[in-house]
Amino acid sequence: IMVKFNNVAEAKPVEMGELMYVSKEVVFELDDVVDVRDSEEKEWKVGVVDSLEPLLVKIRGWRNAHSWNQVRHHVKPEPKKESGGGEERSRTVYAVGDKV
Repeated sequence: IMVKFNNVAEAKPVEMGELMYVSKEVVFELDDVVDVRDSEEKEWKVGVVDSLEPLLVKIRGWRNAHSWNQVRHHVKPEPKKESGGGEERSRTVYAVGDKV
């Protein structure tokens, strides 16, 4: 099951009068790992799509799923480089529930 939504998280802004609007068609599926927040001032939280209609996301460690103003597919952080033994290695860190 897939559902398309107009998302306000990841497209380039379009000026319409004094307000800036952002719109992008995004497809979410149940159990997708996503980033959510309610405003630009808030930090992104990582959660999992729990319901499609309405779109509800459950944050890791939270009891219930909630609706959010901004939802985007999870953006994995840049791999961290480890130094050890004189050789640099890159390492990707995954959290429980991430699809790998």
